[in-house]
Parts: sequence; C-alpha cells; structure tokens
Amino acid sequence: MGSDPRIGSLGETKLIDWEVDASIYVSLALLKPDNIIHQRYLYAYSKSPIFVEAVEKRSLLNAAPKKINMAEIGGVPVAFPQNKAEQIAIADALSDADKHIRGLEQLIEKKRLIKQGAMQELLSGHKRLPGFSGEWAVQTFGEVFAFLPTATNSRADLEPGGDAYYVHYGDIHTRFHTHLNFSLVKPPTISRARCPRAAPIKNGDWIMVDASEDFDGVGKAVEVRGLAEHDVAMSGLHTFLLREKTPVFVPGFKGHLGSAEFLRKQYLRVMTGMKVYGVSKTALRDLLITGTSTRPYVIAARPIPTGRPRHTHASTKSRKPNGAVCSSAKRRCSKTFMTAFRKTNSTTETGWKLFTSWRGFTPSAA
Repeated sequence: MGSDPRIGSLGETKLIDWEVDASIYVSLALLKPDNIIHQRYLYAYSKSPIFVEAVEKRSLLNAAPKKINMAEIGGVPVAFPQNKAEQIAIADALSDADKHIRGLEQLIEKKRLIKQGAMQELLSGHKRLPGFSGEWAVQTFGEVFAFLPTATNSRADLEPGGDAYYVHYGDIHTRFHTHLNFSLVKPPTISRARCPRAAPIKNGDWIMVDASEDFDGVGKAVEVRGLAEHDVAMSGLHTFLLREKTPVFVPGFKGHLGSAEFLRKQYLRVMTGMKVYGVSKTALRDLLITGTSTRPYVIAARPIPTGRPRHTHASTKSRKPNGAVCSSAKRRCSKTFMTAFRKTNSTTETGWKLFTSWRGFTPSAA
C-alpha cells in the first residue's frame, strides 16, 4: 500500500501473485490475508471506494504527502462473505469486468489513432471528401488573422465570482483541447478591472499558447465556441488571441485545423527557447495556413532541424538557401516544397482506409 509520491498514492494497492525475494520500501505496507479471506478478493475489495475512503479517514491529518500508520491500516474494516468459493467468484467477476474495460480502452485508443491519421489526410488536403474538388488557398497567419491584446495576469489574480472568464495558458495545456465551448465548460474568473487592456473574446476566436515546457505543447490552440452574448471572457497569460480579419473558416473548423501536422512542423521550425519553448508573434505572422483553393500539403517545406531549433521566419523577400521557402508567402509552391504530406506513411494510409470504411464512402485524392 503506497503513501509516497515516488511510488503511488495513499491506499493504492498491488497484488503480488508470484514468488519474490525482496525487501519492502519504508513507505509500503505488506498485507498478508489469513485463511478466512482469499487474497484476490482482498485485492478487489481494496479497489473499492469504501476501502479507499476508510484508509483516507485514518491517515495522518497534517502529513504532506498523506500517510497512514500500520496500526491504523489494521483498523480498516473489510466486509467479506464467509464462503471462500463466493469470494473467488466475486474476484473472478470483477477481474472479467476489468479485462472488458481494458479491451474497450484499447479499442478506443485504436479508433483515436485511426481518426488522427484521417484528420491529417483531410486537413492537409491530401484526401478529399466526396463531392468536393478544386485547390485550397494558402495564406499567412498575418494575412488571415488580427492579433488582439491579451491579459498578463497570473493565477494569483483569479477571483471566484469575478465578472469575466479568464483563459490561462495552463488550462489550454491541461483542460481544453481543440475547442473551448463555454456552454460545456467554464474557465476560472477574474475581475475585468484587473485586465483593462485585454480585448474581450468572441466566438470563433483562436486562442494559442505562446509558452510550453515540451515540444508537444508548442502552438497548441483552441477555438472559442458557445460564449453567450452577456458573458465576458479574456485571453490570459502566455496566449495569443487570433481573430479572422474577414471570415475564412466556418465555425468549428479552426479547432481541428490546430491539430494539423503541417502547422506543427512549422511551429517546431521557428520556435525559440531552452527550457520553455514558444513561437513569437513575428514568426507566427509569416507562417502559412490553408484556407480554401494551391495545394496545402506542400506548404511545410523545410525539414525540422535536429537539436535546438533556430529562430527563423518566412518573409516576403528572398532568403538564404538553407532557409528558403519562397520569395513570397503567396507564391505558388515549387518543387522545393516537397513534404511528407505528398507521400503519406503506411500508418496514415491504413488509418484513412479504415476511417472511410466507417463513413461508407470512397474518398478521392487531391
């Protein structure tokens, strides 16, 4: 039973059903059931909310992290049938349920990966849905979006019951994914007077983090949905607030577009930082984004450099050969723009075939 953050949480248990010659760490308690209770039943019971709550009630009040003494563990009540055959039958039934749940979780993960592969095909324009044709447009972020002022308040300034919602970059990393739907989830609040220069958020805005402790979080963004007319919300610390200058995308599309691999490749190419990574507004304005008519899967041209990424960004002027992407962001892409989107890998291709089989249509290539 663990009570140390290095090995687990208070009350977490593991059944040792094999012979082992080892010592027990000081933060662990070794429980040996007697002959009246089967070990598999006791293990199953230890996973119940009743047992966990009883352990927590007996933990030391002021200890951090939470701890419990051996004597208190011995006082935790355990309910069990006296017939050991019934105990084993209960343990078997719960074990079967666990196996079924694990199988469903594996299936969900498989479906998620298939959807991820199909999403990259669709968002890059490499595959098209039936009934749609024509080329997509490629523009820079600076052409499509206006960059609006955001707040810089830390979490210490948040106030329960404040008159404005506050979208902190940490919540985008941990709580919000692709879309921030205010009708389904509410960010923390702040007094609007604390962030007077920040522009109020509107539905359809794209909120992007400008700081991440790992590569996966660089450029993560959410599209705002479901914000009521009477609600006020602010984009907070370490975020960019992007709003379309003129309507380009239908509601909801940008949230999915933020997961596109061609965008991620561009973010990683221009990001800066040693321990905390980010993309500057200057670099972001010159990155390319797909709209609606030049093939989008050739816009992420340069390979991602190994080692620490250099700060580079595209411009409307010619560049040195090792940084050349195009003499103009609007210019149609040449052969130097060949990318992974033109040649999909086998995993993506297999995922796309499975995805289309669910949908019941025959896709067309761009």
